[in-house]
Amino acid sequence: QVKAVDSAIAQITKDLRSLIRGETETRETLDMVLEAEVAKWDRTSSDVEVSFTNMTEGNTINVERIPVELVDDMNKIVRESIANAVKHSEGSKIKVVMNMTGTDLTIMVTDNGKGIEDTSTRNSGTKNMEYRAERHGGTLELLTPRRGGTRVKVEIRNVKLGIV
Repeated sequence: QVKAVDSAIAQITKDLRSLIRGETETRETLDMVLEAEVAKWDRTSSDVEVSFTNMTEGNTINVERIPVELVDDMNKIVRESIANAVKHSEGSKIKVVMNMTGTDLTIMVTDNGKGIEDTSTRNSGTKNMEYRAERHGGTLELLTPRRGGTRVKVEIRNVKLGIV
């Protein structure tokens, strides 16, 4: 219940800021977009549990200031990462974790599947994900965690934030 109250307060705060700025529509923030994307995959992928965790604490003002283009690109990277895991990993869990510290953003998508043999190989999907990260000055890494599976890690340092 505390989590639900915190979420409601955060949404009310976002709505009030939008009203103060005179916006007629509130836009979805990165955490909201990723949470919705993950929920969609969790509902439609019966064999795979997909979860989202927002590790960002006390930095919601910066999350609200992430530019729309970056929100869109990060969502597409997460979508492609989940699709690849569902299609290829043979795992049962996919975890999406977002963290924003100051102006540095990190997103990780980790599955518990069979992993990939060559993390340096890029197909069209992973090349496109890498391009989306790089166009914002970031990096995309394909990693093999010690416990197995695959991790897609996106890091964007010094995100150019919009005005709130």
